Amino acid sequence: MPAKFQSQLDEIQTSMNNQNKHLEELNEYIEDQERYSRSFCLRFVRFQEDKGENTTVTLVNFIRDILQGDFDVNEIENLHQIGKFTKGKHRAITARFYSKPIHNEVLQSLYRLKQTKSSMRRLNQNIIGVITIRAF
Repeated sequence: MPAKFQSQLDEIQTSMNNQNKHLEELNEYIEDQERYSRSFCLRFVRFQEDKGENTTVTLVNFIRDILQGDFDVNEIENLHQIGKFTKGKHRAITARFYSKPIHNEVLQSLYRLKQTKSSMRRLNQNIIGVITIRAF
C-alpha cells in the first residue's frame, strides 16, 4: 500500500478512535444526568381511581395523610400515570418532586407508616422508589 494511503488510513483510524472515546464520555454523562433526574422521582402504586379523576389531588391528599401535615401541590414538578386506564384496575403514578428533601421526607414518612401495619391497611396504598435496571 502506498505511503499516502497508509497515512490517510492512520488519520481516519485516529479520528474514529477519538470519536468513539468522545461517544463513550457522552454516554456516561447522559447516564449520570438520567440517574440524577430519577433521584427526585417516586412511583406510587395501588391507587384506586375513577375515569376523569384528578390524580394530582388524590396524590397530594395521600401525601398530606402520610406526612400528617401540610404539603403544597407546587412541590410536585410533574406527575403522570403509567399504563392504560382499565375500570377496576390500579395504575401506578410517577411523581417528580422539585426538591430532594421533600422526596426524602415522603419516603421517611412512608417507612414510619409501614411500621404501623394498621395504618397501612387503613390507607390500602403503597409507594416504591423508582428503580432503574441500568448498571451504575
